[in-house]
Amino acid sequence: WPRRISDGLPAPPAMTTPTTSLLGRWSGTLRHALPSMRLSVLGGLTWALAMGLSAATTMLCRDWALNDNFELIAIIFTLGGFLAFPIALTAFNLTAVGKSSTQRFALAFLALLFATLGATAFVYYLQFRSYYAQWHAPSWSHVWFLQTFFTGASAGYQFAVLGSRFYLPFGLIALFGASYLLAKKPV
Repeated sequence: WPRRISDGLPAPPAMTTPTTSLLGRWSGTLRHALPSMRLSVLGGLTWALAMGLSAATTMLCRDWALNDNFELIAIIFTLGGFLAFPIALTAFNLTAVGKSSTQRFALAFLALLFATLGATAFVYYLQFRSYYAQWHAPSWSHVWFLQTFFTGASAGYQFAVLGSRFYLPFGLIALFGASYLLAKKPV
């Protein structure tokens, strides 16, 4: 006997699958974790300035200011910092809910650290790739994919070995300060 809403009986519950329920929860959680555009831009500019100054100051302290690539390196680190901040803040907001202040500090530290290293390495890769593209095979060929992969691997290795030292010691100080401020921020 089919029930009708007009009979005054409650409607049967809507059929939902676990997948749609899970997707709905994840999209709501992600929507809540995304920082505002204003915070992303202002925080990104501040973090970009800190990372660019860290690279420039490190080069000045080591007498590398006369290097032909001084400006390029500072720009790469500045762009990496700008791209990294919204990613790190989103990751922090996703993971810091209900955590203690010490755990929030650690999460902020790791989110900023990995997002900054990853974004700056990506910007470095783009510059590296644009330089070596003139010697690569035609686009989308089998050889081109291999060359692009190994160019990326070389760029990642060079950044890890040579580029990460531009964060020391000034970028590390900024990382501790920013992590402390994020840990105090309500999620």
